[in-house]
Amino acid sequence: MKKIKIMYFVAGLKSGGVEQMLVNYCSKMDKQRFEFVVVYQHEPVQACLDKITQAGCSTVRITARCDNFLKSVWDTYKVINEYKPDIIHSNMNLMNFIPNTIAKYKGIKVRISHSHIAEKGKGRAYLTFKLLCQKLIINSSNVFLACGSDAGTYLHGNKISSTLIHNAIDIDELSSYCVNNDKDECFKDKVVIGHAGRFTEQKNHKKLIDIFEAFLKKCPDAILLLAGTGELEDSIKQYVDKKKLTKQVIFLGVVSNMNQFYANVDLFLLPSLFEGFPVVALETQAAGVKSIFSDTIDPAVQITSLVTLMSIQKSNEAWADKMCQILQATTDDTENINTNLIKLRNAGYDVTAEATKLQDIYLQALRCVC
Repeated sequence: MKKIKIMYFVAGLKSGGVEQMLVNYCSKMDKQRFEFVVVYQHEPVQACLDKITQAGCSTVRITARCDNFLKSVWDTYKVINEYKPDIIHSNMNLMNFIPNTIAKYKGIKVRISHSHIAEKGKGRAYLTFKLLCQKLIINSSNVFLACGSDAGTYLHGNKISSTLIHNAIDIDELSSYCVNNDKDECFKDKVVIGHAGRFTEQKNHKKLIDIFEAFLKKCPDAILLLAGTGELEDSIKQYVDKKKLTKQVIFLGVVSNMNQFYANVDLFLLPSLFEGFPVVALETQAAGVKSIFSDTIDPAVQITSLVTLMSIQKSNEAWADKMCQILQATTDDTENINTNLIKLRNAGYDVTAEATKLQDIYLQALRCVC
């Protein structure tokens, strides 16, 4: 039986949430029925490239738009023309119209626009640009997916009904690991604050460092673990150095074993300026880790009582006080773990079930256009 070829377009392979979503889903989908090709731009993070490959995907790198926009578009045309996929699944937000428009021209029947983010607080010029991209996306796509309702409205507008595809994870694997594994020895006498995310403006790392600095005054034995890489990493390192926090803030880079990362963490912080539905929101809850997220994030992340939402307009001291309050609260861990897993599974965040749902979407879309 001829396999159905799905071509995913992503901006890069930098260990971000989109890349992790592809790893989670492709590793669970039927390799006897589907073939996966991931097209990316930019120099990849090797650990992320390895994860994508291990999930059963082949990869193709094309010219980055920021290096040469026209060559990037031409490369997109060439790779679609060469591989002749049955389905294009674009995961580049406002730029989803580029591969989908080319795919429409080449007669690719199923062209998916998938929204992973809901940006807020942008100026008039940006909103005009967004409206143009939105119209191009709607014109070139015939299947619309989103990680959350806010993300769907952001990219596809109010008139398009986006099908929700949860940023699902392997709930049982992560939970089991964290229940059965202790902190690394070097962290056992520390209060470990964790954060995982690319070093971009969106993730608000300076605010994170300022919050942690305020928390240190209340809890001097705390450390901050930062997982991830990105274009602002060097500037954040300089900011940490300027504040003389280099002994308390640890830059981990790309983390190959995120399960152990969560096993080490006592409290997770995500003071993002904006998000869609971040994968880390599920990972922390499956791992049983308490967390504080900024209230700019989709409130649907509060699947369990482990998540607290807080305004990034609040002072650093207010965040530090909330951190102390959460860390000092006592709970029945065994009962909560079982309850939380049931809540996550019932809410649709088990990747085994969600991967089957995505496969059905692919097959239904192909049937509808045949």
